[in-house]
Amino acid sequence: MLDRYLNSFASFAAGVGFCLALVLSCGDQSPADACDCLPAEAPFAGRTMEVERAETLPPASERDGQGGAGITCPPGGVLLSGGCAASLGAVPNILIEASYPVLDSWTCRFKNLSNEPVPVRAIARCLMPAQ
Repeated sequence: MLDRYLNSFASFAAGVGFCLALVLSCGDQSPADACDCLPAEAPFAGRTMEVERAETLPPASERDGQGGAGITCPPGGVLLSGGCAASLGAVPNILIEASYPVLDSWTCRFKNLSNEPVPVRAIARCLMPAQ
């Protein structure tokens, strides 16, 4: 039983030692020729972009008020998240029936419950490549 614990401890200590050596050899204070690590990814700050697309839902009397909107990230962008909303300033009576990603775009499905056209928008938040 003691051998089992000693083997586990020895494996754990070896793993900690390896990780410590890796961190120290590639840290900021290491000599320049000691580290052959890949360069780090540029920070996300300033690389996120929010894009949106506006559509107008028909009144409930047309197409049962069904409508949708979708927005795609700019070329090279990676979709992080997205959403669906009424256009700014609008106070609509709508249902958001679906909100989901498709590859590098965000898709929204709405249903207008009122008898007036309603402006809506699809929103995508994208990570742009480092410059």
